[in-house]
Amino acid sequence: MSTTIPFLLQTPSSTPFVYAPFGMRTLKLAISSSEPLPPLRIRPKQIDAAEIEAGLNRGYAEDSRAYVISWGGGHEPGPSVVAEDFLIAIETCAELSPENEYLTFFNLHHVGPELPEQASVTLELFEPDSGKIFGEKQMVLHRPATYPETAVRWHSNGSQWTYQGSQLQEYDPRWWPEPDVSYVPLAEALPLVIEQQGNQLTVFWEKRPLFVITDNSEPTILEGNNSFFELFHFDEWHVALRLCFFW
Repeated sequence: MSTTIPFLLQTPSSTPFVYAPFGMRTLKLAISSSEPLPPLRIRPKQIDAAEIEAGLNRGYAEDSRAYVISWGGGHEPGPSVVAEDFLIAIETCAELSPENEYLTFFNLHHVGPELPEQASVTLELFEPDSGKIFGEKQMVLHRPATYPETAVRWHSNGSQWTYQGSQLQEYDPRWWPEPDVSYVPLAEALPLVIEQQGNQLTVFWEKRPLFVITDNSEPTILEGNNSFFELFHFDEWHVALRLCFFW
């Protein structure tokens, strides 16, 4: 069963959500209104004015910097609730109709180092031109009830990443997030290593390269803390490796 969070503008509400410690989950919102509304965007209420001024759009929990909420590569002031094409290549906001439900997605990234039992994130719907707020939705973030101390985490050593731990998170689909976060023991250690050389990222299995990712942007987004890896238990025969890049 997938977790889709209802957001009815005319009905203030608070919704619990389980975050993935040192991982990333999707906040999937189903936005609706009982009346027609003008073009709106949505964003976290807690933002850093200096980051926005520098052109980096992202948000935080109100009571903890252990979480980062991101969307659209950090270039938009907030996702459009209703998007439509203008002159084919340009996306603009459109009006909300009471007959429809609109899906909107955010990345919820727990960066630590704290592991809060609970934290709050408020998302607000606003009119881009006037800044007027049309509605708010509070998300109450909870740590998984059974988070093991031996949960798998990635660690870097210069240009190489390896994982440590023996409990693997069950697979959590990006667009259909699960209601909870759970873990299973690894049957055996995995011979998995990720290495970066310049603008190339190579994934090794048993010291043999599985695949290579080449980034041709200047400067490469692989430098700094712009890469993020997640490892999941997929089924009894497979693990899933998710690679995320931020620019």
